Amino acid sequence: ETSRCMIQVQTKDFTTKELDWWGKYNINLELLKMFNVFSIQAVFLNGRLNATSTEYSPIYGYYFGKKNGFELWKIYFPKRTKYRFLLNNSVVQGLYQIDGIKSDYIVITKSHKDVITLRSFGIYAIAPQSESVVMDEKTINYLKSNFKTIIFNADWDRAGKLFMINNRKKYGGICMTFTNRKIWEKDFSDNVAKFGPNKMENLIKNLKQRLKL
Repeated sequence: ETSRCMIQVQTKDFTTKELDWWGKYNINLELLKMFNVFSIQAVFLNGRLNATSTEYSPIYGYYFGKKNGFELWKIYFPKRTKYRFLLNNSVVQGLYQIDGIKSDYIVITKSHKDVITLRSFGIYAIAPQSESVVMDEKTINYLKSNFKTIIFNADWDRAGKLFMINNRKKYGGICMTFTNRKIWEKDFSDNVAKFGPNKMENLIKNLKQRLKL
């Protein structure tokens, strides 16, 4: 859900159980701090209590700074089956964390969690707030001035394929995804959780050799 609304939160320390959950995706506390990810006790929407965290239904918040007096948040409810996100901004996720970095390639993926998991393997990545967008030209020009190759990575479904195709058509680059759902999970972070870091390290090594990166 995206709207111009006021989101306020009450944060808390990460519990061991929460850190273990993030650890499945090769994400540790240091990375959570780097990417401004918080454990949330309570969420307030336009001044009213919207949700509270429990042991069985944790809440996480991605913080993107302030604009016009509003705190910019994306609230993540991982245990929900619908309405899993609440946000009030269109900030490109992970963009702050590549400031000043130059490298051979960058991945434009589809979620903040994937951005952080990729970074745990030494891969720079960003993600728009939605797969339905075409990246803006200013951001792509910035990336092209700092990274030699742009890789678009999204789910192998209609939304993901359109995201990759439309962006590549406008800006060039490489499209890469997990097509065989009998073997692979839908995205990078889920595959890390399923197969472990070592198998994904080998996958990355093979892909870099094939793409000459």
